[in-house]
Amino acid sequence: ERDVVFDIERFHVESGRGITGQIMGHDLIVGSARMMQEQNIVLPDWTSPGATLVYVAVDGEVAAGYAIRDALKDSAKETIQRLRETKEVYLLTGDRREVADHLATELGLDPAFVFADVLPIEKADVIHSLQQTKRVAMVGDGINDAPALVTADVGIALGSGTDVALEAADVTLLGHDLKQVLLAIELSEQTMKNIRQNLVFALGYNTIGIPVAFLGLLAPWLAGAAMAFSSVSVVTNALRLKRTPLSEGGTSS
Repeated sequence: ERDVVFDIERFHVESGRGITGQIMGHDLIVGSARMMQEQNIVLPDWTSPGATLVYVAVDGEVAAGYAIRDALKDSAKETIQRLRETKEVYLLTGDRREVADHLATELGLDPAFVFADVLPIEKADVIHSLQQTKRVAMVGDGINDAPALVTADVGIALGSGTDVALEAADVTLLGHDLKQVLLAIELSEQTMKNIRQNLVFALGYNTIGIPVAFLGLLAPWLAGAAMAFSSVSVVTNALRLKRTPLSEGGTSS
């Protein structure tokens, strides 16, 4: 056996849909059902529960197809269940509705929170609409997720994702374990809590010290000591984050 290489002419990528080109004088289209319908190509009555169908059309007729089924990550179900305890979880996917509903059932998601058959820019539109009433974090790792990662209030990319997704995200997690999303959220919440505590420390000393100094009742050496103690309190409290226990059994260090 030997590999056969063809020269492709007029190659074009249809974002979120598929590709088109010409090989040896034949028009070739590889893409989703949505793309085929846009090209007025009649689709065969093929079914594959839980899988996304990709069609290959030659000269306007379907000649082949592929059933692509993504396996859920081992930690996906547990991660989604824990997120749903405190947050609303949505599923945005370019897969067809049947596949999205199948995934939603496995993950225990509300069908009303599932957006299927959406193009990359449409994912961004969904994020924008949700932002009208809430703050939104988007987790993704693919090229098609990039517009949504940029649009979200916080874009979170998995370290195993594409370079485009990593560039578009605000936060990049090392590896591909979805449980790290939980750790990132928990650590950010602990950090914000720490910042609020530090503001109380800093403002507290000034709130007490300034009126006393205004009345001439605060000795210079005592004012200097209070400022130093304020700085030490803030720094010490910030360093506590290194010892903060997280839900996965580790610390934030």
